Amino acid sequence: MHSTDPAPFRLVPALLLFALGWFALAAPWLTGSVTIPWDAKAHWYPHLVFAARAFQTGLSALWTPNIFAGSPEIADPQSVLFSAALLALAAIDPRPSLTAMDRAVFAMLFIGGAAVILNFRDRGWHWGGAVVAGLAFAFGAAASWRIQHLSQVFSLCWWPVAWWLLARALERGSIGYGLAAGLAAALMVLGRDQVAMLLAYLLAATVIHHWLSSERPIIAIRSSLAPLTAAALAGAAVVTIPVLMSALWGAESNRIVIDEVGAGRGSLHPAHLLTWFAGNLYGAAGPLVEHWGPPSPTWGDSGLFLARNMGNLYAGALPLLLVIATVRSGAAFDRDIRFVTVALVVMLLYALGWYTPAFRLFWHLPGVDLFRRPADAAFVIGGLFAILAGYGAHRLLTGRLETNWRVEAFIVLAVVGLSAGLIVAKGAPQAAWASLAIGTGSLAVSLALLISRSRLAALPFAAAMAVVLTVDLRLTNGPSESTALPPSAYAVLEPQTPDPSVALLRRITVRNEERRDRVELIGLGYEWQNAAMSHDFEDVLGFNPVRSAAYA
Repeated sequence: MHSTDPAPFRLVPALLLFALGWFALAAPWLTGSVTIPWDAKAHWYPHLVFAARAFQTGLSALWTPNIFAGSPEIADPQSVLFSAALLALAAIDPRPSLTAMDRAVFAMLFIGGAAVILNFRDRGWHWGGAVVAGLAFAFGAAASWRIQHLSQVFSLCWWPVAWWLLARALERGSIGYGLAAGLAAALMVLGRDQVAMLLAYLLAATVIHHWLSSERPIIAIRSSLAPLTAAALAGAAVVTIPVLMSALWGAESNRIVIDEVGAGRGSLHPAHLLTWFAGNLYGAAGPLVEHWGPPSPTWGDSGLFLARNMGNLYAGALPLLLVIATVRSGAAFDRDIRFVTVALVVMLLYALGWYTPAFRLFWHLPGVDLFRRPADAAFVIGGLFAILAGYGAHRLLTGRLETNWRVEAFIVLAVVGLSAGLIVAKGAPQAAWASLAIGTGSLAVSLALLISRSRLAALPFAAAMAVVLTVDLRLTNGPSESTALPPSAYAVLEPQTPDPSVALLRRITVRNEERRDRVELIGLGYEWQNAAMSHDFEDVLGFNPVRSAAYA
């Protein structure tokens, strides 16, 4: 993707505005007021504490005796050994806290958003659009609503880094950038999750697009061989052993292959597309009794098996309006951005799963039958959507977005009316009306700002967009029952917890030359499932998505 009309780029103001927005949105977690809940703590945090203890004591972190009577950390796709951010934290902090872990997660989101900004700079797109894209990328859609799925968040954050380096490697024929791109892509793939698989396909498509869009494809292919070879070698050196280990362990799992119907049950319902307009329309933020979207008893039987926050696509009213205007005006199909637009459509078709015939075609791609939720593509959709919105802001700031916002306003009114009708038809809880009102208000404020572009200079307008988007994301995508709980809810997992049950187990268990006690932690609560890893007990049970068939 090359810009034919480069716009001035101010990197320092772009990074500063992004950093301020990032801090304002991440502050509740950074300060320890709340903590990322659910799998992030019940699964990932004990693995982090175990790795830190192993490094401190000089024992091997490749195998843990603490769960399932022994489990291979080196083969576990969701151990911290192959997460750069958490591995670094385990290496420097012998007893990492809940807050320390959250800071590492948000540091990765900062890196991902900053890499989006660097991509905009290299393409000559306006720095104000880069800020919009960076904020929407880091705090929109699944990156916000499903932040507890850490491996997928990390895979998403490495993608713009790999994309930026790969583009430089291809455009400059640089072996150095090729090596760096291969390393970043490897760190992305190490998550060994569905998001990583989809992003790997996206990087491969980026290379093919570079070749086909070149004026001389043969020369482009020839000049890219050296950097691509360097990238492949660097990536293979990092991922080969972990992937082989996971494959060997997965072969002994009872979940190694998912059938097409099983995967289809994790599809994004078409009604979830309304969350682009009103983020908490279906009550995903909680409490659970207010959730009425698919799947839920209020909605009715859909055949789906999804958590309530998995279908939320909200990335802010401002990005949504910019995307609508960019698509409607035809700017989304410009040579500069066409690849992103097409990729967004493809990922949306993938996420919709069994609701479109396309998934039968996707099912034949290598790796797809290893994963059970097409809706995981919401992570990738959020990233691509953010970039398309930022490009729309670039066109607006450079006076090349052909719209007077009347059609966009009509579309918004139509969707708000549709949402209201759905609330009535489904007998949704009263809280749905409040969510719709908040979404409508955010759309109105954002639309008013976009209409004012002709009366504001670029700098104050870009700053205003950043402020409005930050406030919007804080209001709708801020801490909720789905993304933030009090740290006290997981205090039992911290190494120095005063919990009486942990104290009792420490007192009565024996581990010496003659005796090695094991425990069974069951019925104590969701957060207890991997507690043995935090406190160095040896548990016959545990919590891990990779289920051993023999052990089961």
